[in-house]
Amino acid sequence: MLHLCPSAPGNDQTDTRLFLRHIIPAHSSSLTSIVVQPKYAGSWCFDIPMLKALLLCTNLEHIAISIDMQRAQVKHNENVITKLLKNVQHWHSLRQLEIAAISTDPTARSPSTADEEKSLKEDICVRIVNCLMKFGCRDLTLQMLKLMVDTDFIYNLQPCLFESDSQIYIFLPPRLPGMRDGMEAIPILDKIEGEFIHFIYILPE
Repeated sequence: MLHLCPSAPGNDQTDTRLFLRHIIPAHSSSLTSIVVQPKYAGSWCFDIPMLKALLLCTNLEHIAISIDMQRAQVKHNENVITKLLKNVQHWHSLRQLEIAAISTDPTARSPSTADEEKSLKEDICVRIVNCLMKFGCRDLTLQMLKLMVDTDFIYNLQPCLFESDSQIYIFLPPRLPGMRDGMEAIPILDKIEGEFIHFIYILPE
């Protein structure tokens, strides 16, 4: 296991470069679990260089990463979560994927209040979950069908058959409110307000 949770900014650019280019490659064949979850936004959050480093570790069973707003708001195929999901079949033993939302920004001119940070964290989580639920994948292995994805507010998302004719799977949480077998509408996470989680459904174009 490689577990890293930076709590305060330092020489992040240099440290992340060392971590991704030297430390992970040196242990890639033996690693089964990697946790990189900083307490603040910045270069320790998941990005393409980190994805490339993780792809060296073919025996991973557990990945835990963090996403900040800068990365979460990137749309469509350029989003790092989408790129991660496109490569998830690379890890033949992957059982659990954790994606945390990071709202603390050490570069902000003035510190955010607790309510502002909570609201931002909820917004980032909405973007993360919708990336997961909009991603359609085919040709899933038996191991991929067992994959569980956890976020800060939505847990146990799993691949579920969405279009039986084309065998397209999307990631959905268990017991999704209003979802029925054979339903063609696409679920979208609308907002998170404390303990209340609101979904809407849209018809595909």
